[in-house]
Amino acid sequence: MQRFAYPRVAARLFGRPLAIDPPRLKAIMDALGERIVIGAFDDDDGEALPSRADIMARRLGAIAGGKMVQVADGMGEYCLTPGGVAVIPVVGPLAQRFDWLAAVCGFATYEGLGATLDAVVQDGAVRAILFDGDTPGGEAMGMFDLADKVMAARAVKPVWACANGLAASAGYGVLGSAGRLTLPRMGYVGSIGMLAIHVDRSGEDEQRGLKYSAIYSGKRKIDGWDHAPLTKDARTRLQEDIDDGRRMFADLVARQGRIDQKAALDTEADLFRDAEAVDLGLADYVMSFDDTLAELEEVAAGRPANAAVRYAARKTGEPDMTKKATAGEDPAVNEDKQPAPPPADTKSEGAPAPAEPAKDQATAAAAQAEASRTKTIVELCALAGLPAMALGFINAKASVDDVRAKLAKAKADAVDRNPVDGTPPQSSAPVIDVAALYAQRNAARG
Repeated sequence: MQRFAYPRVAARLFGRPLAIDPPRLKAIMDALGERIVIGAFDDDDGEALPSRADIMARRLGAIAGGKMVQVADGMGEYCLTPGGVAVIPVVGPLAQRFDWLAAVCGFATYEGLGATLDAVVQDGAVRAILFDGDTPGGEAMGMFDLADKVMAARAVKPVWACANGLAASAGYGVLGSAGRLTLPRMGYVGSIGMLAIHVDRSGEDEQRGLKYSAIYSGKRKIDGWDHAPLTKDARTRLQEDIDDGRRMFADLVARQGRIDQKAALDTEADLFRDAEAVDLGLADYVMSFDDTLAELEEVAAGRPANAAVRYAARKTGEPDMTKKATAGEDPAVNEDKQPAPPPADTKSEGAPAPAEPAKDQATAAAAQAEASRTKTIVELCALAGLPAMALGFINAKASVDDVRAKLAKAKADAVDRNPVDGTPPQSSAPVIDVAALYAQRNAARG
């Protein structure tokens, strides 16, 4: 029998906003709760388990048929397929920081995912990006920043995600920010909400004959202290924090572009399965991971792709389970704001189309100019600290000069709302005459 203390694990689980599916949180607590709170742990045979990176490499190498690429000295990894798609795993609970604790517990981290996304956006061999997700969510802090980064990346390359089993809470916040979100049959998405847990250990302390006395300064200093029941004021403040976090989450979902904020709040943080999730607008298609990857590789190669419709007809016999492409439209390309391929010429079937070199050159020049505009806008928004604005500028066909002007105005408005007071602060402390104090002390000593 050995005893371990896990204060950092407890700090990540208790007394802070979480965006995680409650049943999965319960599973974590059932597995680790006693070890965290009491510190008891029965040692196993001591055999070393394979690392998370090794497991991911084996799995992705097998299902995607590509090569694994390590990012930022092991902070992240992705699989580059022969078709030029970077598959980024988002598996397990989500934490903010990449550290030994995340590695040992098998968490995915916002820092690691962000570094990986930066790498694939800059990698010239990557033509498209696919998140392979199976996550119950996790820490709320970090989710919004990563989601903004995912939405900004959509303006540079096609970014898709597959909820390959589950995309709940913060997992949905991240994966739902992709340009297309698919899920297989029996897959679940949603849980758009927040929660926090307070552990009251005062009863346990009493049984063990322990009594903790807190000496503190500041009314709110020990709000949520686990050696005392949660006070009414502390509970109210924590509830307000959680409610505000849920509203922020619903606003993020609205910015993703599938449903509005009210519809997100109306889900009441419920989870929804395959076709129902598509019907409600929480996901785009019911598709397996393999079919999603195959279709994205078609898009990356510049070919029309209708795997969504083919999948429904082939696998289920119910085409209404997924959205359908309208005649002459390739949703896989259009939804990522990229030009759709021209329709095939059916008038002279079997005969080569007449060459139009001038038109082809003009089209190529226009595509190059658009790519340059998109890249410049994304870089400007990133430098301004406003990456989430990039997609709106690109969709609105704003010129680079207009973007510079609007970013400058946005920054100026932010300064106006929070003006800097250049006057020196007036100290409220009393003025102490040190010389007088010494004179008084010396006089008292005679």
